[in-house]
Amino acid sequence: MDPIIQLSSQSFDDPVDFEAACRAVVRAGTIMASAGTGAYRVKEEMNRVGIGLGLDAVHAEVTLNTVMATCVRGARTHTLVGTIPAVSVNAGRIVDMEALALGTSPGTCPADFDRRLDAIASRPARYGPVMTAMAAMLACGAFCFLNHGGWLECLGAAIGAGAGQWLRATLVRRRLNQLGVTLLAGILACLLYLGVTGILMTFGVPSSRHAAGYTSAVLFLIPGFPLITAALDLARLDFSAGIARLTYAILVVSVASISAWLVAGLVHLVPLQAPELDLSDPTLVTLRLVASFCGVLGFALMFNTPLRIALAASAIGMLANTLRLYLVDVQWPLQLAAPAASLLVGLMAAWVSPRMRCPRIVLSVPPVLIMIPGTIAYQALVYANEGMSLEAIANAYQAMFIVAGIVIGLALARMLTDRAWGFEGRIPGNPGC
Repeated sequence: MDPIIQLSSQSFDDPVDFEAACRAVVRAGTIMASAGTGAYRVKEEMNRVGIGLGLDAVHAEVTLNTVMATCVRGARTHTLVGTIPAVSVNAGRIVDMEALALGTSPGTCPADFDRRLDAIASRPARYGPVMTAMAAMLACGAFCFLNHGGWLECLGAAIGAGAGQWLRATLVRRRLNQLGVTLLAGILACLLYLGVTGILMTFGVPSSRHAAGYTSAVLFLIPGFPLITAALDLARLDFSAGIARLTYAILVVSVASISAWLVAGLVHLVPLQAPELDLSDPTLVTLRLVASFCGVLGFALMFNTPLRIALAASAIGMLANTLRLYLVDVQWPLQLAAPAASLLVGLMAAWVSPRMRCPRIVLSVPPVLIMIPGTIAYQALVYANEGMSLEAIANAYQAMFIVAGIVIGLALARMLTDRAWGFEGRIPGNPGC
């Protein structure tokens, strides 16, 4: 059970199960937050659960490592703090927790609710290390093609990413430091990419895009959920949650970039932006649709998303990312194409989520991950290391504005489809506040 610390309690003539209800609410919030969902959604579900357990309101504060809540029933208040021992992402658990919260009707017994929480918390991951490694192979191989890689580069990126993800999943299960694990997984992925492509090239397989596919091998390390949820929390001016998550995401991205830079420095490799593939328009569009679908599916499965939801997210990403690439082809700036595509992702996720009975966050994060400008961000690091300040700043700003555009599109879609999210000063999940 997640550790919960009692801070204060002020009691009057109330039912004896008040404190049990408070502990159940905070435990539910802790499980939700530890699965990787945003602070707004955690607060919303805590209030839904609280109302079902007989509370009047739950005033919660959510950060990366803690969930603090003051529960109210009449004139009685009770404040508790739940701790989150490790940062992780589990989209399947997010789905299960939302279903539990929506099914918690007034009059629910705290003991019964706790038993349901036990069942969710003890449920093993849907996919083991080998399956998530295969998902990483699918995601990064597809990502490499979308970054203009040929079949050789896609194969190398897939093998490197698969091995790196297997190592990461194995070490994380043993509770090793996440930044150290990220560094080791990134180094292994890069070494295998160079090894596979190098061996094939020595046997006469031609490649003019060898360096261009290099960064695709480490894109499985992108902390998609923390990055997107941090930005959405900041869009609602929830700084305690947003800044902590953003700091974590920046640390992981930085370590992943350093791992790629270390290996590239050893072999004097300078990753370059590859030219467009020489394909006919119908072939190119078809392959983009397939690669976008496969890339999103791979990321979704890595996040432990149920298969039916992962397939729905893949369909959304397939359409939105192909639109983004088309807009770039017709000379739209990347900074405008990204928010247009992410707006479409958000709108489609809002339409699909009630029909799939799942949170929209698990439908919207995987599709936008294949829009993240990983190659541009890495080039900024390389240029900075080479002392080319102007080029480094230009690439860093371009990457930053593309990511900001993705978040703007998602936030705009949320405002258009969720009235409560767009207003300040309301307690999420409590219709009376």
